[in-house]
Amino acid sequence: MIPAFAVAARNTKNAVELMGEILLIDNGSSYIRHYKKSLTGKGWRTKTVRKIKEALSRLKDGKTDIIVIDGSVSSAFLASSAFKKRSAEIPAIILLHSNSSKREKNAWLKCDLAFPMSEQLSSGEFMQWVKKLALYKSLKAESRAAHAELDKKSKESNLHDEMRKLFASTSEIETVLKSIIHSLKSLTASGACSLLISDEPFFEMLKLRNSAMIRKQVFKKGTGIAGLVMEKGIAIHIKDAQADKRYDSTADRYRTVKIKALMSVPVSIQGRILGVMRLLHSDSKKVFSEDDMNLLLHGAHYAAVAIEQAYLYEKLKNDELTSLYNMNYIRQAIDLEIERSRRFHSVFSLIFMDMDNFKRVNDRYGHLVGSRVIVEIAQLLQENVRKLDIVSRYGGDEFVIILPQTSREIGFHVAERLRRMIEKKVFIKNESYSIRLTASFGVASYPHNAKKKEDLLRLADNAMYSGKFLTKNTVFEAK
Repeated sequence: MIPAFAVAARNTKNAVELMGEILLIDNGSSYIRHYKKSLTGKGWRTKTVRKIKEALSRLKDGKTDIIVIDGSVSSAFLASSAFKKRSAEIPAIILLHSNSSKREKNAWLKCDLAFPMSEQLSSGEFMQWVKKLALYKSLKAESRAAHAELDKKSKESNLHDEMRKLFASTSEIETVLKSIIHSLKSLTASGACSLLISDEPFFEMLKLRNSAMIRKQVFKKGTGIAGLVMEKGIAIHIKDAQADKRYDSTADRYRTVKIKALMSVPVSIQGRILGVMRLLHSDSKKVFSEDDMNLLLHGAHYAAVAIEQAYLYEKLKNDELTSLYNMNYIRQAIDLEIERSRRFHSVFSLIFMDMDNFKRVNDRYGHLVGSRVIVEIAQLLQENVRKLDIVSRYGGDEFVIILPQTSREIGFHVAERLRRMIEKKVFIKNESYSIRLTASFGVASYPHNAKKKEDLLRLADNAMYSGKFLTKNTVFEAK
């Protein structure tokens, strides 16, 4: 049994207490007045109306739980499409008179939650019907709440899955940010989603282009809703942005759209706010929910991770000789990968590689030739791993490779494939050197072997040296 239904079933006895108001519709002289005392005695609030206009006004606030209609006015309410539409999801007891037509009764039966009674009910019988309908309403409310919670979790899960696939498939910052924006727009059914980023040197390195979705701008302190979010680091939800005195047509614009509902949250990296992520509607009838805000906050976090990662790539990546990522960067990248794996409950592997007997190349051919061999090794590694894999030069003839979303077993196979390729490769072949080499590899994985950066590096290094000490030209797994 679904927990929500189980709770409602256990509370059958108190179902009436969970309800709020019964709307009584009659001409003021019907038998309904005899039920009022029983209802109030059981804790119900009652409201009596005579005309359709009064009933529609009362139903507008959504507080009515059960409707009771006397047969003297039944046909008029049955003929009102506005009343039927507004009361469609509210259980109704129809107290038909003995002279009510069969056609009228059948017409009420076609209304899903209308229960026409052809005989006069005693107060006890009437209260039994009220109790049943109260329980039904309670069950339905619990069901809606359960479905709403499932829908919320489903959307969060969808965003999580989409981001995991996205981060695993590309590190190109503009592609990542636009994909995050598209996902948020789709999951929240918003009119648009956009990212405003500060116009500062930090972003020049990333080479982001201005577009409708991603726009660079100067944030003047406290100017507009965007400026307030940047200044205070707070999330803001406004139902009618252009009617809000904080709205600024320059700072908060989106193309030429007249923005109505607007949600804005900060995008921050290590406590530093660098942008604003927004959801908006131009249709005044559409609103955002707390669940939409929750998704937007998640999206802003993913955007921050992507921006920080891209910045580190550009700032720290270059080894002078090979243009691979250097060891300063690889340490930062391992930290990021550990954090991402913790958040997404995923794994990654680390390969430590060292060329066998490389000193002989330098001794025989000189360091210039040795450097050119290192460049060819770097090219071979880059060309034979995925785009998301991170290849770095650890120093000398040692290399470290991060394999995101990769188990230890797969990491071992990747290392073995690279080992065979190096073994078969003839280096500097075009210059008649025809140098052949082998390499030894060590593989360690998070969280299988270790959960800390230093331990992962140490274990992969130790595994590599174990193979190098025994046979060379081999792959060892960390223990």
